[in-house]
Amino acid sequence: MGRVAKGGLCAILALLVGQYVGLRAQQVQGTFIGTVRDQSGALIPGVKVTAMEFDTGLSRSSITQEDGTYTIPLLPPGQYRLAAEKAGFEKTIQWPINLLVDAHPRVDFQMRVGAQTTTVTVGSTAPVLDTQTATVGTTVEQAKISELPYNGRNFLETMLFTPGVVPGVQGSELNNSRGGAINVNGMREDMNSFLLDGMSDTSIAVGAYTAAPPLDSIQEFKLETGVYDAKFGVSAGAQVNIVTKSGTNQLHGTLYEYLRNDNLDARNFFEPEVPPFHRNQYGASLGGPIVLPHVYNGHDKTFFFLNYEGLRDNHSFFARGHVPTLVEQNGDFSDIAPGSPCSHTTVLLDPLLLVNPAAPLTIPGNNLNTIAPALPAGTLDPAGHALVGLYPSPNIPWANDQLMSRNS
Repeated sequence: MGRVAKGGLCAILALLVGQYVGLRAQQVQGTFIGTVRDQSGALIPGVKVTAMEFDTGLSRSSITQEDGTYTIPLLPPGQYRLAAEKAGFEKTIQWPINLLVDAHPRVDFQMRVGAQTTTVTVGSTAPVLDTQTATVGTTVEQAKISELPYNGRNFLETMLFTPGVVPGVQGSELNNSRGGAINVNGMREDMNSFLLDGMSDTSIAVGAYTAAPPLDSIQEFKLETGVYDAKFGVSAGAQVNIVTKSGTNQLHGTLYEYLRNDNLDARNFFEPEVPPFHRNQYGASLGGPIVLPHVYNGHDKTFFFLNYEGLRDNHSFFARGHVPTLVEQNGDFSDIAPGSPCSHTTVLLDPLLLVNPAAPLTIPGNNLNTIAPALPAGTLDPAGHALVGLYPSPNIPWANDQLMSRNS
């Protein structure tokens, strides 16, 4: 019975892993290519070249062709060690080599004639360039994602390191109600394409991202801004290719909280006090191998990664607006009459002209109380008084026509 249970569990794990690997499209995976030569420069066929990823133990090999070239495709981003070996030659190792998302670096080998038991290790290699594609863009690595400060911790902010990328227009639909936007090389903010682990993360309706992964769950991403490969081309703007973290052979986790509140803020000179501000962005992540004691050992084979992030944001802000002054609420608008200190004066026309052609053209001194006795009711309109009463009174000492209010 135990063997049946163990076999069934292993089958389920294999099915899940197989489906996941199949879903990770080739937009994410990279390739190592290169040529193997001897010390005289002659090409060496039949050399076994092996790429091994440090964190997960993933290993894939290729044999050089007659022209000495090799290709190791479909590799997830990570840090690798490349080894070349063949009978009659010393084993040659190059490491560490950082394979970025959707990269195709060339790594060439020069092997020495000798015993295969002798190993030549190159422990510090020059930065590997991707000479196989003409793509223009920038790869943002984990160090920049995790160590640089971000206001709001939105992954879009990390893309501003790329030339030609600017924040979206303030007040636009994507910026206001869709979580943010970017403009790339002058293109519209809804003309970008987002990929998450090789799958489309773009909303067809508005051209924005669908799911925003927390920064602590992102391994790296590549922002391609021009000359796209044929596997892209959906949008005329940028191609944002995001890769999330996966577990490794070591159990790793993080626990974090980013705090902002009004105790750390200074008062604006034009505001009576510091408005309430409480923002807590917190979360945790955990990744490692799937290990079930006495049932399954997932080291070098099967991994998991979990991330949770929460946000509690409670803040207010002060807004200023114009309201009638206290004397204006009583019908006296002499403060805006010609000859007053007001920079924009206004003349009020006498409404009694409609019923009395002999009435003056304008209201004397812009004071409605001067014509109130001549009105049919003998006083100012009660409905107008009630309407004026809906306005709040000004509350800024140095401005008798302005109101400061706090909004949430």
